[in-house]
Amino acid sequence: MERSKLSFFLITFFLITTLIFITGIEAQDTQKNSKPTQEFIAAAQKLVELGKIAEAIEIYERIVIATPEDLESRAQLATLYSATDQH
Repeated sequence: MERSKLSFFLITFFLITTLIFITGIEAQDTQKNSKPTQEFIAAAQKLVELGKIAEAIEIYERIVIATPEDLESRAQLATLYSATDQH
């Protein structure tokens, strides 16, 4: 009985440690990809300011493909589509 408790504890500890390690790696990957994405977002925003909506849409489309979890870029793309009657 004592041995099964120890085995259960070790397996649980191993699984939790593995999960924490994997989550940490995913968080680092997201941070690495964030800077280039922010640069593209800044470029797209500048194009919008300059009235170059079609070019901004192209960049936002690429951002949305590359980072589908970026809801703000999706919303901006939808706004630009509506502004140009592309919905």
